[in-house]
Amino acid sequence: MNTQLTIFQVLIVLLPLFGFLVAILPPKSYKKMYIAEVGIMFITLVLSAVLFFMKIFSLPDETIRSTFTLFTVGGSDGFNFIVDLTMDNMTVALLFMVSLISFLVHFFSLEYMSHEPLKNRYFGYLGLFTFSMLGLLSTGSIIFIYIFWELVGLSSYLLIGFWGFKDEAASACSKAFITNRVGDFGFFLGILMLFITYNSFDLFFIFDQIGAGKFPLGSEMWLTVTGLLLFAGAVGKSAQFPLHVWLPDAMAGPTPVSALIHAATMVAAGVYMIVRLFPLFTETSFLIIGFIGGFSALMAATIALTQIDIKKILAYSTVSQLGLMVLAVGVGAYHAAIIHLLFHAFFKAGLFLGSGAIIHATHSQDINDMGGLRKKMPVTFYTTVIYSLALVGFPLTIGFLSKEMILTSSITLGSLSGNYIYFIFAVLTSTLTSFYIFRYVFLIFFGEPRNHHAYEHAHDFNIFIKLPLIVLAALCFFFIFTFNPITLHGTWLTDLIFRLPKILLPDNVTYSFLTNGAEGSIYSEVYTHTMHASEIVVTIISLLIISGGIGTAWYMYMKKKLVPKVPEGFLGKAYMFSQKAWYINELYDVTVIKGTMLFATLMTIIDKYLVDGIINLGAKITMILGRFSAGFDKYVVDGFVNLVAWINGLISMILRKFQTGKVQTYLTLVMVFIVFFVMYIFSN
Repeated sequence: MNTQLTIFQVLIVLLPLFGFLVAILPPKSYKKMYIAEVGIMFITLVLSAVLFFMKIFSLPDETIRSTFTLFTVGGSDGFNFIVDLTMDNMTVALLFMVSLISFLVHFFSLEYMSHEPLKNRYFGYLGLFTFSMLGLLSTGSIIFIYIFWELVGLSSYLLIGFWGFKDEAASACSKAFITNRVGDFGFFLGILMLFITYNSFDLFFIFDQIGAGKFPLGSEMWLTVTGLLLFAGAVGKSAQFPLHVWLPDAMAGPTPVSALIHAATMVAAGVYMIVRLFPLFTETSFLIIGFIGGFSALMAATIALTQIDIKKILAYSTVSQLGLMVLAVGVGAYHAAIIHLLFHAFFKAGLFLGSGAIIHATHSQDINDMGGLRKKMPVTFYTTVIYSLALVGFPLTIGFLSKEMILTSSITLGSLSGNYIYFIFAVLTSTLTSFYIFRYVFLIFFGEPRNHHAYEHAHDFNIFIKLPLIVLAALCFFFIFTFNPITLHGTWLTDLIFRLPKILLPDNVTYSFLTNGAEGSIYSEVYTHTMHASEIVVTIISLLIISGGIGTAWYMYMKKKLVPKVPEGFLGKAYMFSQKAWYINELYDVTVIKGTMLFATLMTIIDKYLVDGIINLGAKITMILGRFSAGFDKYVVDGFVNLVAWINGLISMILRKFQTGKVQTYLTLVMVFIVFFVMYIFSN
């Protein structure tokens, strides 16, 4: 059975890569290869569904691992670079979710991208992204998580910049790539810390070592530092403050891409990663993780309140919901984080696909150009309402179940520790979510048309658009996952899929869902009792939140029929603060970007006038020395040589006078020489 499941897992991971190659490699004359890629994605979905049910109902308690050595560094006793395939219940659930969303996006794109000349490339990139995401979910090795992590970033870059001829898209993909590099650098440093400490990339081995009390540099403080470095990768990938700025701009890519990458999968990879690495985090790490998640959730919700671009509303909503997932990890409720990740993928992908249908019909992303579309696009309208109800956590929807877990876990932590900040973050975020998403619904689908040209052309499309919307809407109802509409505690979803991993937990995990399964925890009974006692309070608070948010949106945009505009006075400043996304982009422009440009200018000046000046001065000195050397060589060295030659020439000229070739001359010279010789002798 294990071998069969592993084969299924390998096929599920590799088939999208094969689809990418099928779509990309053939010549341009093969214009319909993308259809084969869609078919391959459907096969992947079927296999992932089969794997899900086989694993959950046949081997629910087993973690299946398959490893083989790729190569060895340092001889037979050196380091083995091991390829690792890991499969537990959480893995197969997320494999199925990613495969389903990916196939629905492929199917939706058949109509949405029907007029796109580069369909093969587009669908190929979707396949590459799906392969990267499935690979990330399928490994228990931190280095392979990092490899697939970077492939996810690469394929996201390609898809965001698919319409690279547009300046907006070209800028957005670069911004996404660079911003994620900041977080990924921290992630890489964290991996290095783990490898230096444990000489292994195997997460299960590392967890065992941590459980045995072996920490980086022998200190729990350095374990905290390592955990936060790893978390930095999630901050970038899951668009958390302060690295969230890339996600709204990434909406410049095709809308189906937003549904796949920026709602359901890529941005959720960061949450998945910190859940998978849960035992690495210390109490201090959890405090920081929870605060960043809560702050990001609330901040993004306040920004979504005033946006008029329908995709940016959903983008900031995504940042906000991801913040709630990160907050859940911070309070120890990794069950709640993963379940909200799973459920959020369905209704947020549906919202993005629905927005794509609206944009495709009206050729506008501005909610000021819309209104009254429920009559023209009934399928899109009803499904969008269902997604919105799930997003706000309306009873009988999956959003109610997952948000109830987050709120319950955060208020339980507050009850036991006195730290209610996370609960306050969650409540305020949920309240604002109820308002802004129904502002979105009311302004788009109700009232009178504000742009009659767009209204006249609006209509629901064919089955390629409708079917994904209907399937995702059906998945938003609670009975798909449980027959208990109130809570997920004790259901097959939590008992089978998200059960406690069989690892030794850090002692500092005190107040969390995990302590329910941690042997010897003195807080388990107290925590469980407090959690159950809080559920009724949370349910009441949730209903008040939903009623207040939706009611306020109805009063403002249905009864008063207000339209988005900047109010006067202090409210106007607050409105602009929200609409400008807290001026964080402007802050980065002034500090990071202009600071970088100023630094680059300073380096240019230093290079030009100092470095080049020194080099040029050296060159001039060399030239002067060269000229002096040339003069010395010419007039002294060569002068002396030439003088010797001239003297020799002069002597030779004089002596040559005596070399006439006549016997009389030679006889005369001999006689003269004899006379002088005789005179010399007699004179002495």
